[in-house]
Amino acid sequence: MNRAIILELRNPSDETHTFHFREGARVGRSPSTGRQIRAAEATSFTVPAQSSRWVAFSLNGNLVTTHTIDDIQVTSTSEIIASEGNTSVVALPNHWASANLDVARTAFDQACRDHIKGITEDVERGLGGYRLMSTFSRLRSERTGQCGIYSPAALGFEFDCSQESLHHHLLNDHLRLVEAYGQGYDEPDAIRLELTNTTTQPIHLRMQPGTAFEQRDKQSNQQNVVLKDEIDVTILPGESTTVTAHGMCANRTGDSPDGHLLVTPFRLMNANNIMSRRGSEQHDLWSRTDTNGRQGRM
Repeated sequence: MNRAIILELRNPSDETHTFHFREGARVGRSPSTGRQIRAAEATSFTVPAQSSRWVAFSLNGNLVTTHTIDDIQVTSTSEIIASEGNTSVVALPNHWASANLDVARTAFDQACRDHIKGITEDVERGLGGYRLMSTFSRLRSERTGQCGIYSPAALGFEFDCSQESLHHHLLNDHLRLVEAYGQGYDEPDAIRLELTNTTTQPIHLRMQPGTAFEQRDKQSNQQNVVLKDEIDVTILPGESTTVTAHGMCANRTGDSPDGHLLVTPFRLMNANNIMSRRGSEQHDLWSRTDTNGRQGRM
């Protein structure tokens, strides 16, 4: 970082402000040579009301700072289809973002169910997804002041359409989830899955990095979890197996995971690159998903 141009983006106003840098825009001068540094590509940064944000560019004008989900620009809509890649938002009353936590949780959860289509929730089969979208929509609303239910793509997630994914196998009754448990984070066994192949055929299970799990308890203060490394396993007909996996906390706010999980149809976009720096994986993930989140609010 000592060979970078660091800028403070200050927003003294009472509303969220987005700073735009077009390609070729001047961002500063090299401290060693005095040469002008220009942005290598167009980029934007969102700064909440009455706050500042520090961003950095390399001496070649490339972005050094990790983009956050708040930098994703959105368009207004009245309905969100979970499997579509639109970056959209359904506007909600702004006072919801500052409401009592229990009230806000309930309001955002119901709004997600009203406005997001295409999520199958079945606790008995271990399937969820609404809570993940609700939590991240509420946290983004708190940070930016633009209150709403955000589409998966606007929250940095994509719908996993793979026919080898855990969600697909559970949804189609190829596998039965006996238990899914998350305990701790940034550990190789933070996620534990007990699975049974209920079919007469071998089942190939492939979970990609970024595969997202949510807490089963709707009132839990614990963080959601994403998979760090790929899991690739084949489960023979009628067999049961326990899969342990490296789990990361998806959002900075909330307590360390220690509870039962539901499998969602979502995975974090670009997960491999976001968690690529050895020893900094959790910090970099939080910098992407929840850099300015209020501590203790889940």
